[in-house]
Amino acid sequence: MNPSSTTSIQQLVIKRLYQTDPEKLYDALTVPEIMNKWFYGTANGRANFIGEPKVGADYTAEMYHESGESSVCADYAPHGKYLELERPKKIVFTWISEGFVDDSIVTIELRAVDGQTELTLTHELPAESVTPHTEGWNNCLNHLAELFS
Repeated sequence: MNPSSTTSIQQLVIKRLYQTDPEKLYDALTVPEIMNKWFYGTANGRANFIGEPKVGADYTAEMYHESGESSVCADYAPHGKYLELERPKKIVFTWISEGFVDDSIVTIELRAVDGQTELTLTHELPAESVTPHTEGWNNCLNHLAELFS
């Protein structure tokens, strides 16, 4: 990241427990066809996730309302590069939303817990971006949980 001296970087941390094993959750977090079912930051909608889960590969997450209209998230279409992929434990990628978040890092860690999988998402981003990203990530993770209910 390249924060200026006036930008305060904070960690947004969200933990969730999913009713599945780490392998299946890892797939849901990395396979574009599965990500299209949950990776949108609004309460309702759909996604078009473009990218191959390989270190150094680019990705783009296009987000739409149910009607097919671009969501506010689409105005800043998140994109970046995969930095680290450790199946089924860890995914690290850059997160860029043009004009909103220039360069941030997302780390997702998975851990088996009593027949379930604990997901810990850590997003390092400018302090002023924490609140909208908290809402967006919570919506995404709620949709992800629906895949395993």
